[in-house]
Amino acid sequence: MRGQLPYLSCPLHEFRTNDLKDCVAARKRNGLTSRIAFVGDSRIRYLLELFLYVYRDLDLLITTFKGETVTPELFLGETGKEYWIKYKHHFFVKSTKLKDLKFEFFWAPVLQENRNPDEHRVAGARDLLEEWANSNETLPDMIVLDSGTWGLIISKQEPLDTLVNHGVEAMKKLAPVLAQLATRTTVIFQLPDPIFEFVHHQFTKSSYEQQTNAMMNWLLTAYANLHPPNVIVWDSFLPVAHQQREDCMKLIHYLKNLDTLPSYPSVPQKITWQCYERMHTGFEGLTIGLQMLINHICNPFVDRLDVCCNKQI
Repeated sequence: MRGQLPYLSCPLHEFRTNDLKDCVAARKRNGLTSRIAFVGDSRIRYLLELFLYVYRDLDLLITTFKGETVTPELFLGETGKEYWIKYKHHFFVKSTKLKDLKFEFFWAPVLQENRNPDEHRVAGARDLLEEWANSNETLPDMIVLDSGTWGLIISKQEPLDTLVNHGVEAMKKLAPVLAQLATRTTVIFQLPDPIFEFVHHQFTKSSYEQQTNAMMNWLLTAYANLHPPNVIVWDSFLPVAHQQREDCMKLIHYLKNLDTLPSYPSVPQKITWQCYERMHTGFEGLTIGLQMLINHICNPFVDRLDVCCNKQI
């Protein structure tokens, strides 16, 4: 669509590698770093994984939380899938060609709880966010958060109690620290994407039966209405996620074998499209979400005034 989405009043600019280099250099000239932190579950981690693919010519290196350095090819491919906890629990990304660009990811599927390195299902990041908020050190230039999905599977409570605890009560716990962080840096809370309810999760039904779009919409409403005013609620990606699901239905209808679709090198084919996967938007859709983030952080420093988040907006 050449960067023009029907529900946005301004077009997105597609940042290629040289554009990104110019952006990072311009930010540096204005005394700013280019460090982005992603905190949440795999839905938000996929955005950073996609960055590893799209900008792989920047010679990116990933350092795991155990100090091991791996290449994007290992990280994105079947090796990374096999060693998920080892590689993807927490990790840091840097470029040998663009040293001022840095990324970090912290696994926190239940965001409102504290970190728990011994139990990946209930790990949170509230204490990490509090450390950042109370630190005198330079914060990431952007903190991108998400939550919700895992909160619907770890609880044995009744559905309404689960929704209250992981929606209303969660935001009560998070709101003070998010408000504090938002006075010093950009904080973005990504709302949960819709899921493919009709796709079997291949886990025990009793653990995942509360993961429905009705439950997700309740959480979405809680996050959207109870967040602190300075925190940006990222809802503009939701139409893209819905559209990709419609595209998947058409692809399934017209193609007998989705494996014939083009896929990204070094990435498992199914991740490119995710038409038979319940929980994630595929890389084809996420490319727009990634460009939204880069537009937000870069466009105030580019000369074009016809794009979103430019110098005049």
